[in-house]
Formats: sequence, C-alpha cells, structure tokens
Amino acid sequence: MSPDSLKDPLRDLLLADEETSVAAPARDLAFTVEVMARVERQQLRESLTLIGLLFVLVSAVLAIVMPYVTPVLVSAGQALVPAVLVLSALGALAVGVKTMRPGLRMMGLPV
Repeated sequence: MSPDSLKDPLRDLLLADEETSVAAPARDLAFTVEVMARVERQQLRESLTLIGLLFVLVSAVLAIVMPYVTPVLVSAGQALVPAVLVLSALGALAVGVKTMRPGLRMMGLPV
C-alpha cells in the first residue's frame, strides 16, 4: 500500500475548501464611510455635551463670584492702567523685533 493510495481526510477537506471558496469580497467603501460618519457624529455629540456642561459650570461659578470680585477689579484697575499700557507697548515691541529679526539680519543689521 503506497502512501498516495491512503485517504487523507485533511487533504480532502483542504482541496474541497479551495474548490468551493469564493474570493474575498472587495471593500465596501460606502459601508466604511457610513461607519466612520456614525463614529464621528457620536464623538461630536460627546464633545458638544462636554463643552455645554463646562459652559454651564463656568457660567454658574462666574455668576456666584463676580458680584464680589467686580468692585475689587474696578478699584484696582484704575490704578493699574498706566502699568498695563506700558506692558502692552513693551510686548508689542518685543513681538515686532522678534518677527523682524530675520529680515534685519538679511539687511546686514546686527540684531
């Protein structure tokens, strides 16, 4: 008895599977896009819910705190106006110099 003449059930099963198997289906892009859209909508809903809750929370805290803080800010603000103006001018100058530095170097100015 030769080994070829013996029936091999696993071999028969694999051959039968190859004969009856259908090629893998192509990707269904419409389905993929629909699933991705649903996932994005769900994430959008969650994000909007979180933002809404944070808005309500911050609004409630400000409604409670601001009546006490506003008089202090008004009285301190009048005294701080000159300092705020000077700091704003210095900040604008610093940003301008930093932005213009490459151009000034190209013109040969040491900055």
